[in-house]
Amino acid sequence: MKTKLLFLGLLLVSCNSDEKPSVQDDLILSPSYIVMYTKGELKIDDRVDFWSIEHTNKATGYCVSFLNPDGVTSDEFVRLSERNGDTSFNNYLSDYDRRSNICFADNFRSIHFVSDADWDATHPAGSSLDDIVTVMLSSYAPFVQSGYDRNAPGLSQWGAYTFYQRHASELTEKEMAMIGWQGIGFYFDTAPDDPTQVHTITVTLQTVDGETLTVTGRGTPPWGDYEPIG
Repeated sequence: MKTKLLFLGLLLVSCNSDEKPSVQDDLILSPSYIVMYTKGELKIDDRVDFWSIEHTNKATGYCVSFLNPDGVTSDEFVRLSERNGDTSFNNYLSDYDRRSNICFADNFRSIHFVSDADWDATHPAGSSLDDIVTVMLSSYAPFVQSGYDRNAPGLSQWGAYTFYQRHASELTEKEMAMIGWQGIGFYFDTAPDDPTQVHTITVTLQTVDGETLTVTGRGTPPWGDYEPIG
């Protein structure tokens, strides 16, 4: 068995905020636990052990943030915080927190995978691969919905998030909310019939707002049998 570790890929984008936050030493009082939401063009990072769906560089997207001292707290940040129920944290955050309490602006209803080539006899080109693709993601939603309880069931030992590692066909809308800044990792459970075959993998995500997002990656996708972590 191998163990997968999602490498942390922090996405920081210049944002605006219109309230001067309350400062205590290096701490800032925040009404919400999440201080930044990111949105933009997606890419697939083809890492050795797993592929990861992430936002492209900051020039192609945007973020909304509470904590930037020079701008305004946008209506979009307020909308996202209210949608996620993240409005009553009212606690101080350290500089580290402010650099890591970041998640996708989009919450998702579903995620689907297909390839332009045959994977195996039961997964020909163009057919769903959801039952053999394992998705890895971290969600802040359970922590926020618990009333910011650090001892809430299911939270990771590493932070205030819940780690999910399961087939794409099994993921629920509830689990794909407030996805953390390390992106959405995935790998295949089984080897393809032809391990040398190059695949174009198309991932389709449906947001809770009804938007359909697609992203493609090309190469020889990783596969294996891995222990859950997080």
